[in-house]
Amino acid sequence: MKLLISRLRASRCEQIAKALPEFSSVVTIDHCDNENYKAIEHKFSGCYFYQNGTGRASHIREIIRKHGITHAIIAQKRNDMADDTFAVCVAEGVKCLWAERFFDDKLILDYSGLQYEPVNDMVLYEHMAQVGPVDHPKENREAQPDAKTNDEIYEKYGRDKVVIFGQLPRDKSIDNNTSGLSYNRFLEEITVRNDPDDLLFKPHPLYANIPAAIDRAKIQLCEENLYSLLCSYDAFVSFSSTTIFEAVMYGKKVITGGYHLCSGGQICVEATKSDDLYAIKRRLAGFTPCEDSRLSRMSFVTNYYAVSMNSSRLADKLIMRPEEFYGRRICA
Repeated sequence: MKLLISRLRASRCEQIAKALPEFSSVVTIDHCDNENYKAIEHKFSGCYFYQNGTGRASHIREIIRKHGITHAIIAQKRNDMADDTFAVCVAEGVKCLWAERFFDDKLILDYSGLQYEPVNDMVLYEHMAQVGPVDHPKENREAQPDAKTNDEIYEKYGRDKVVIFGQLPRDKSIDNNTSGLSYNRFLEEITVRNDPDDLLFKPHPLYANIPAAIDRAKIQLCEENLYSLLCSYDAFVSFSSTTIFEAVMYGKKVITGGYHLCSGGQICVEATKSDDLYAIKRRLAGFTPCEDSRLSRMSFVTNYYAVSMNSSRLADKLIMRPEEFYGRRICA
């Protein structure tokens, strides 16, 4: 068996290759991280970079045929390069897994299309008995400021706030969002339908610009440690973000937009139209998440949907059919 890894950083490709002795060769293709790939390219059967324009598909096909690729891990569905790779792989009979980075050196690996598709592995999860503890993430996805105590947070921002987590405007789940309100409209509706004194806005750690919908004269900005905020407040707002999952893991109440890992309406409030964002503080106060659903979803995502990049279970997920993998791991 021979593996193609598309659009994962060089260091992650190296981790994956070490964990997969079942595969006689591993080939990578990406559009950046060139210097790091060059430093470790001797560890792979081939390292390639995407071509732009109409020649991209034929270049991918040439790589697949040259190396006899049988399986592929492709990062971030809805990216043009990723979607082109998937289309060629399907045409060439290559078995594909979609991937996104999670926490703790884990990847979310989905046979169908990740969390921003109407049909994905989460549909399978709904029909399977859940077992196993919730494996809380221990390592941040993004660097955070130093933590503060609850009293320090309250002294600076006040108590009983609703915290809005900002998003990256270039995130593909925002560019291609079809699940109701756009990100900008989502923020606009929050600001006009709620008391600004109730709100805090935390920008994304990789994007310092404040969205136009956030009036800095009215809404307080908050660039604090994510986990300090999760420990200090109970109500949160987020859009197409892993912070939704993190807040739910902490047992918090969340109003969500876009795509995420906590869909279904039982463990968070899903806003798909303007009226859903009216008086969110009061609405969240009256919402009671289903605890059984919360725990089973957390267990599924952290222990089965996401797989460590250096785990032998990664090979199982690549080789097995989804019903076989999840059935064996969850229902056994």
